Amino acid sequence: MRNLILQNIIVFALIIFILINCMRSERKSDEIMGTHGKSTTVFFDLKDLTKLSNILLSDLGVYDIEYIPLENNPKSLIKLIYKMEIDDSCFLINDTYKLMKFTGGGRYITQIGRMGKGMGEYKFCSDFSVDNRNCVYILSVHEDKIYIYSPDGKFLKTIPSPKNTTSIECIEDCILCYSSNHHGMVENSFDVISYNGEVLKSFSNKFKYKAGKFKGLLLNECASFSYDGKIYTKEVYSDTIFVFNKMNFEPAVILDQNCKSLPPGKRQWNSFEEFVSTTPKYISVRKVLKFGEYFYYNFLLQGKGYSFVGSTSRDQWFLSQLQFGLINNIDGGPNIWAKTTKDDNTLVSWINAYDLKAHVASEAFKNSKPQYPEKKKELEKLTNSLDENDNPVLILVKLKE
Repeated sequence: MRNLILQNIIVFALIIFILINCMRSERKSDEIMGTHGKSTTVFFDLKDLTKLSNILLSDLGVYDIEYIPLENNPKSLIKLIYKMEIDDSCFLINDTYKLMKFTGGGRYITQIGRMGKGMGEYKFCSDFSVDNRNCVYILSVHEDKIYIYSPDGKFLKTIPSPKNTTSIECIEDCILCYSSNHHGMVENSFDVISYNGEVLKSFSNKFKYKAGKFKGLLLNECASFSYDGKIYTKEVYSDTIFVFNKMNFEPAVILDQNCKSLPPGKRQWNSFEEFVSTTPKYISVRKVLKFGEYFYYNFLLQGKGYSFVGSTSRDQWFLSQLQFGLINNIDGGPNIWAKTTKDDNTLVSWINAYDLKAHVASEAFKNSKPQYPEKKKELEKLTNSLDENDNPVLILVKLKE
């Protein structure tokens, strides 16, 4: 009898032990998913790309859309918007040839710096960023310099940028510099410098490889964006989106894409043909953003484009074909391909005046039945006031806070 009781106690203890460990495992899984708020790391399963559907703006909690035509005059002509940043409600737009500043209402203010060889002139605006004083920092890759200008465009000074720097992001107390890895053996992927150009910390390149004869360039080798005052980055070789926090990179989002990120060793292309045949087999990042509770991720794989939107706080996600964008059922206007954010709850996109006029003239727009018919009328009125050769029109998509 005593042995039987002892056996029962042991079995009971084992059951309790197993249950506790299962609970711990479930709790750890929930923390990775962010469902209990105990970890900032979120996990998205993107292995199955067959469950496609349209993504409606209303599904994401969008309540308003604002269209801002950019002033069109000989000084402010825009050939192509390469990058946009927003400082104190003003829009800074780089069309690769010049950097221009517009008010929040679209009125042209000034040009920031210019290409040339004179005092305060740079060779090429490779990238730019804005600090918390609204000063503008222009990276000139070929010079290993960063040119600094006041908010009204006055040249202030230059500071050195780490060798091989190809993009910059101003943070509260430092500048995060990224070095493209297209040669494979770059020493540091990231360098953190002070606003005087002093290197504060460096992060070595973890994805080294021996480049082949053909050094093809990848679009968005390292995609980055700002949210809640912090910089997020995703390198093409990794499934993880990191947030730069307290001088370190911490995992923020894990995108499980079935090992389709580009292995560095597969980048040893020796010909254009090898480049073309290899790259479609792996994820090519087009855009990564965060707005409200959602991560927005555009990518290419096997010749197909995808848009993914996933909630960080709920079990809600959407996957659609990239060509459709986010379906605008708010005012019947053009669909949205998000380019950047104005604030944490406002997406920003843009469209050529010609394309906007063509959309409003289409049967699809005329027959649309959006959630806000009065906004449809406002859009039609605005479009009728535009000339097809006008500057692009900014589109601000606002989410409920």
